[in-house]
Amino acid sequence: MSDIIVRPSELIGRVTPPSSKSAAHRAAICAALCKGTSRLHNAGSSQDITATLDCLRALGANITQSPDGSLAVSAGKPPESATLNCRESGSTLRFLLPVAAALGVEATFTGEGKLPERPYNDLVSALSGRGITFSRQSGLPMTVSGKLVPGSYALPGSLSSQFLTGLLLALPLLDGKSTVTVEGRQQSQPYVEMTLETLELFGAGVKRSGGTFETYGGGYKPAEVQIESDYSGAAFFLAAGALCGDVTVDNLRPDSAQGDRALVDILKRMGADITLEGRSVRVRRSALRAIDIDVSDIPDLAPILGVLLAYSEGTGSLTGAERLKYKESDRLTGIYRNLAELGAQAELGDGSITIRGSKSLTGGFANGYGDHRMVMSAAIAACRAQEPVRISDSGAVAKSYPDFFDHLRQIGGKADVLTHG
Repeated sequence: MSDIIVRPSELIGRVTPPSSKSAAHRAAICAALCKGTSRLHNAGSSQDITATLDCLRALGANITQSPDGSLAVSAGKPPESATLNCRESGSTLRFLLPVAAALGVEATFTGEGKLPERPYNDLVSALSGRGITFSRQSGLPMTVSGKLVPGSYALPGSLSSQFLTGLLLALPLLDGKSTVTVEGRQQSQPYVEMTLETLELFGAGVKRSGGTFETYGGGYKPAEVQIESDYSGAAFFLAAGALCGDVTVDNLRPDSAQGDRALVDILKRMGADITLEGRSVRVRRSALRAIDIDVSDIPDLAPILGVLLAYSEGTGSLTGAERLKYKESDRLTGIYRNLAELGAQAELGDGSITIRGSKSLTGGFANGYGDHRMVMSAAIAACRAQEPVRISDSGAVAKSYPDFFDHLRQIGGKADVLTHG
């Protein structure tokens, strides 16, 4: 992937972020399990969503793009066996592994980048002995065989919410009552709420009582869905407004279940000049104050929150960040190293980062680590720095936000792609 140089600049204008990957994954999977045809509008074209759609096709789903750009999706006859290339999408793997098992497809899961190294052995343990077998406990490629049976399941709450979502997507396909009990506090709870919202939309409601989720099967019913815009992608431009000028982000659902909507409230707590008008959020350059932020429910915001703290007055910290080690890169270490490289004073702890704010970072080099969120956060940091910042692996943004640098230039950003050599 090419490096990119981002130069200091004032950012003024409006941006509409891409569709929410979290919402699109869930809606596409539910639609692909319906006997009738569902229509998905604004599903997006990120690499992760493309991976999920390709895997659903491999599982027999019918997916076509209509002239208006929407997707027509319906269930087809599942094959006896299939190979599912999840690329670098952890959501695709963790959501579809239980679904393939519920369909009774002998499915071989493969992946790229860091995905084969990301942990999912606890999900395998929870499903093992429930009518299915696995060719291995961890790592890819891995094959699941047999057919999942209804019953009682348990998952540690310390696991990614994606494990719970995968089970909740699969269990409505089974005949009979099933329950999932979460033991301890569930990580990333807002994403569980998104799952429950999507299940209800497709007629597969789940009864919830505390940490127990109950379903009686019955399958899914088709729906027409407008995929909402992504607060995770919007976060970079909301931060850009607070640091570098006057930016409005449009088409954000104010009552969204997306956990990363929390950035709006975090910016308020930090003293940002922020205005909410309908589905638009406007943020103007502000003197920010550092605060302590627990990112256990919002891990994807951690890279850009680190940038905000680096430009704030005082000292703040990101806590509850243990799972950042297992993202597309070791984000916990990556955030620390990039901030230090750009001139910030930071201290890396066990599952935390403490950052002393500064009026300006020096510039220089930031490692993108092949990680879309690391690249985008470094680009926003560069717009406020004293000198240009060279960022590696700029093409990683295609994973979630293919138009990121186009949108940055649209509001005044100065970003030039470099070729190696």
